[in-house]
Amino acid sequence: MWQVQLHRDVAAKLEKYGEQNPEFIPTLGDLRNELATNPKQFERKQGKLRKARAAPLKWLGDAWRAVFTIDEERRIVRVLSLGPHDEAYAEAARRI
Repeated sequence: MWQVQLHRDVAAKLEKYGEQNPEFIPTLGDLRNELATNPKQFERKQGKLRKARAAPLKWLGDAWRAVFTIDEERRIVRVLSLGPHDEAYAEAARRI
């Protein structure tokens, strides 16, 4: 198992929307469980975000991303951003 750490803005979004909100596919809770069990299933990014990975999800049909990094040594997944596709990548680039 991996420890999942959320940036404070990501934690606020989880609190706002709720982990089991069915408007998200997968739900935010299911995504968190996937990150805790197998974060390497998600593709690595390129360029400035080459140290990050991104998990896709949909909210009311819109493409969202959870952008995160992996600390192999400590087995920690750090979720840098969560939001609409382009916004999530831009926020993650500022936080990496």
